[in-house]
Amino acid sequence: MSNSISEEYRSKYGDNSDTKLMAQEVTALIHSHNIREIRQHLSKYLRNKNEVWILFDNLDKGWTTQGLMDGDITILRCLLDAAKKIQREMNREGHDFYVVVFIRNDVYQLLMQESADWMNLTHLNGAEGLFSNIDDLAKWADAYFGGRIISKESLHSVLSPVTLNSDEVADFGLGWYLEEIEGEKVVSHGGGIFGFVCHTLYLPESQIYVAVLNNLIDPTRVPSTKILAEYAACGHLGK
Repeated sequence: MSNSISEEYRSKYGDNSDTKLMAQEVTALIHSHNIREIRQHLSKYLRNKNEVWILFDNLDKGWTTQGLMDGDITILRCLLDAAKKIQREMNREGHDFYVVVFIRNDVYQLLMQESADWMNLTHLNGAEGLFSNIDDLAKWADAYFGGRIISKESLHSVLSPVTLNSDEVADFGLGWYLEEIEGEKVVSHGGGIFGFVCHTLYLPESQIYVAVLNNLIDPTRVPSTKILAEYAACGHLGK
């Protein structure tokens, strides 16, 4: 697949090292190949494994403390985002799958300093700037999915699967993952930061909303919030 992508890139853009691609062009280049089929084969193979750990190490070897370039930070953050996405997808398919990225402590501190929007708790943002509880999340869900925050037409678009440039229909909408639980459609999203983790899901047909909040991230001691949320939803469905 890497060779195919490389050959297609050269056929479109040549060997000019100064070529700059937009994000959508990179996405189209990658997704013109059947990544979903590769993922399905990988998932099928992993059924033979009890537990899978992928470890990334020595990424920062050779980096000086103050010599990190903006591009290095971007690459590192993209790797972290990709690792979380892979782990989430494999967990969703029932695999005990974990990804760990090792970096030096000083590089981690630089990563945090270069991520001011992620670290700053003094302004409102989606990662850690919202403080809530189960009761407030239930009120939010009632208003959001009831069409009182955005129009029902916009809500329909948000909760519909998007089509990629490769014409492949993705398993996510605009900010929501689209799955099924016991044959019923479910939209979900989760996240975590600094020792806090949560997962929310909504079943439109049954109008069931579940939110699980946790401050212990240890898969060996506590099931993931996603598993707990799905378990609660199945309980309400009587499954």
